[in-house]
Amino acid sequence: PPIMKLAGRLATAGLRMAIKGMGKLAGMASKAWNAAGRGLRAANGAKSLLTKAGSAAKNLRHLDALKSLREHAGVIYERTNVRTGAKYIGKAKNWNRFLARRAEHARKTRQIYSFRIIDRKPGGRLLSLAEEEWMRRYGGPCSYGGPLENRFAAMNDLEYVLSGGDVPWP
Repeated sequence: PPIMKLAGRLATAGLRMAIKGMGKLAGMASKAWNAAGRGLRAANGAKSLLTKAGSAAKNLRHLDALKSLREHAGVIYERTNVRTGAKYIGKAKNWNRFLARRAEHARKTRQIYSFRIIDRKPGGRLLSLAEEEWMRRYGGPCSYGGPLENRFAAMNDLEYVLSGGDVPWP
């Protein structure tokens, strides 16, 4: 019957259509749902279509959120000197600043470094807290007897505890 063919086609094309436009998909899904009363197979196809449409909409929202996070969230990174193996923990307030910071490190010290992103956080105090926690995990800055090339801690102890930090000093 034509209704079953329509429901089958809608079910297989649903995901592609969800990406093109949720408005068109919602209208077609509504038609398929109405046709579902005419047969069990058509109902299963329509139900599958609605499920796929909902999943596609949710995934699109998640992709937008991830894109926003990538562009706007702060970056905590590990810089490693390729020649000596010395490490440095740094932060940048967003992705573009991180890219600029990489070039600044190389230009300032005339060394070759590898970079690894170790955390992403919103800017401000949470970013500073994350930087301090990672510095403590790596053993602390050189000015405090630690192995890192960092000269200073990201926060003093009182600020760190008041901000919710709980990684002990090495």
